[in-house]
Amino acid sequence: MTYIKIRKKTLLNILILSSFIILSLVFCLPFMKTGTIYYGDDMYYHLERINELIRNAKNGNIFVGIYTYTFEKVGYPLNLFYPWITLLPFVFIYNLVKNLTITVYLGISFYTFLTLVFTNWTTFRYCQNKTQSFVTACIYAFCSYRVIDAFARFALGEFIAMTFLPLVTYGAYAIIKGNYKDWPFLAFGISFVLLSHLLSTLIYVLFLAILGIVIFLGTKQFNNIKIRILSLFKAIIVAITSSSIFLFPFLEQILFQKFQQPSKLDMVEQALVPSKLLECSINNIISRTVNGNVYNIGFTLVFVIILGIMYYRKIEQSYRMVFILAIIFFFASTSLLPWVQIEKTPISFIQFPWRFLVISSFLLSIVGGYEFTLITQNKNKILSVFVMVFLILIPWYSGISDMRRNIDRPDQYKTYHYVELRNNRFKYSYGAEKTTKYMIYLDQYTPKKGLSTLNVVRDHYAMIDSKMVKLNKIKSAGSNKLEYISDRFRDSKNIILPMYVYRNLQIVNGNGEKIPFTTSKNSQIKINNSLSSNKIIVQYKLSNLDICSIILSLGTWVFGVVVFLKRLFQKHWKVRFQKTKQY
Repeated sequence: MTYIKIRKKTLLNILILSSFIILSLVFCLPFMKTGTIYYGDDMYYHLERINELIRNAKNGNIFVGIYTYTFEKVGYPLNLFYPWITLLPFVFIYNLVKNLTITVYLGISFYTFLTLVFTNWTTFRYCQNKTQSFVTACIYAFCSYRVIDAFARFALGEFIAMTFLPLVTYGAYAIIKGNYKDWPFLAFGISFVLLSHLLSTLIYVLFLAILGIVIFLGTKQFNNIKIRILSLFKAIIVAITSSSIFLFPFLEQILFQKFQQPSKLDMVEQALVPSKLLECSINNIISRTVNGNVYNIGFTLVFVIILGIMYYRKIEQSYRMVFILAIIFFFASTSLLPWVQIEKTPISFIQFPWRFLVISSFLLSIVGGYEFTLITQNKNKILSVFVMVFLILIPWYSGISDMRRNIDRPDQYKTYHYVELRNNRFKYSYGAEKTTKYMIYLDQYTPKKGLSTLNVVRDHYAMIDSKMVKLNKIKSAGSNKLEYISDRFRDSKNIILPMYVYRNLQIVNGNGEKIPFTTSKNSQIKINNSLSSNKIIVQYKLSNLDICSIILSLGTWVFGVVVFLKRLFQKHWKVRFQKTKQY
């Protein structure tokens, strides 16, 4: 009998995974079938990141120190400051399909699939109800804020980070409540958030701190404190080793010189107006071109709030806590909070108060799945789930259709679509290509002392013997190598290149001879020696710390997979043993 139950459970899991594959493809289908990538705020920025990784991968390089193919060819060290590991699936997909448009949508579908799986998995470990877990996963995967991140904003890093929020939340909850063996959920969850988006990591850690305080205050008695602390300690250590491939090189760079806070914004201006937030949520507005758009949680989650108020007395205490936290983070994104004072604190690093909607959306999805089980008690579960998924998809598709309709009116909104990649540059159907140079945010990771000369560096002007000279021959000399060619180099005694100094740079001339260099007052590369060549090659050379960080992360991932598979096989053989005993 036990074996039959296991067989049924396995078949059900296969059915759930199959449905998740279909839903993840549905998530991108309305856009994928157009053959174009619709404009999003950070579209060009992230497409260039993917393009750089793809071109480096062709040369057998994965660890990109400086960008030599994209970002205006200024040797921008973006991967040393912005997490990049979670973009590798896009590189893998591109090598299969050889089409960047399909690559982007399949990549988004891939992370939608993982979002569904992780949300379903962690929710089930908490509630032990497959129906509730499935519905929660669908609500979260198709919530408006996640759709806005994917398409309207094209905030790829933040969008990918949302994939791992369920792991982070459950992992922290498990440690606090005493499920000590589940600490890897927190360790790898927060690690891959860090490997996706730095600001999301700060927001999630703040959320975990609040969640921990709430659970602690709501628990009458704690036992095994030492084991809880030990589990948390193990989670922190593994999170550090897992993310070391980005974390250590990042720390190495920011400790080398000073940088200003990236894109510091007025938090008061960015806070949402409550009435506008509710209006856009109820109307399920996705498009950035409609009334300036206000980021929102969407109609489905507004309905979850209404049901939460109606059924509040019937809701279990733990879900009440989740509901209240969701409402708190919902209003934290608005002007109801005194952001004038809050922006003077380290919280200002999150840039936009509406980023708290990601926490609210996830928590409300959990509440929504629970409400579904309350309403559908003693009803046909399969039919109820089908109806619920249909009701989730209706407002989602309405918002997507509205977004496409508005973007397809360039005469009014002057937006543009990505069309194709030609000669390693992107072409757009609307708008001038020259606008793209202002969409790569080169100021964010430029040394603080060098900001005054950023336009000079971007336009490739070198200072040769105190004279400004535009360098027209700049090309990639391979992975992590940028080559400058000028006849003026050969007889010069003093050269300031249009590239900033970062840790681990090396310079050689056309003969392969190392050239010593210093740092100019504007943090640019300065060469005081006379050259016997018309060629200068700047290379990012992996440091010992870089190499160790790569090995440490790879080792942690392999170890994590091995342990997971070991537990999976142990569970499998335990079932086989039980089957044998029955006979």
